Amino acid sequence: MTHTPPPASSLPPTPPPTPYDQFPYRGRPCTESHPSRLYTAAVLLGLSPAPAAVDRCRVLELACGDGSNLLSIAESLPAASCLGIDLAARHIATAQADAATLGLKNVRFMQGDLLALDPKELGEFDYIIAHGLYSWVPRPVQDRLLSLCKQHLAPGGVAFISYNVLPGWRVHSILRDFMMFHTHEQTDPRERLRGAREALTLFRELGKSSSGEMLPRRSRCRPAPSA
Repeated sequence: MTHTPPPASSLPPTPPPTPYDQFPYRGRPCTESHPSRLYTAAVLLGLSPAPAAVDRCRVLELACGDGSNLLSIAESLPAASCLGIDLAARHIATAQADAATLGLKNVRFMQGDLLALDPKELGEFDYIIAHGLYSWVPRPVQDRLLSLCKQHLAPGGVAFISYNVLPGWRVHSILRDFMMFHTHEQTDPRERLRGAREALTLFRELGKSSSGEMLPRRSRCRPAPSA
């Protein structure tokens, strides 16, 4: 299946600028989401019908960022057909430029809001990827993501949706909560970034103070080893 751009008149309105347009997120390939791994996992788990062959598969990545992950998939599977969608115009511009530089003809990128995507324009996909999205968006966007997977996965299709869970995520969320609290009154992205850096500095200083004050006390309170 070849993805052709819909006519300009049918495209939804261009989403407004996002903080990522000012401070783009540098992506990287997510090897766990490569169709070859998804295919293998599906076969081993007995998915029926079986997933599509990887070499000529159709791949959709939602919240593709700067395209680093999807570009690596497109390069490794030259007969595959790949489409990436992201809310940030700057991310899409970077992805399109990198695709042109690499000479990849089997991948396309478009800017779009998940809540405003027209299902009629997307088509059907064998693999749908959403990495680093689900845990960071409000419930309506989460529901829309799952709905898109249901609507656009081919029979035997596989969706890869990563998300953060406890208890493993708790260590990271402590730091995130600290920065969010420190910047909760800021609305400008630049000011929030500056505040987040201040919070990290404060966090480090608190850590030094706590370790310097608490560890000696703990050592003094530690019971002597038995004979």
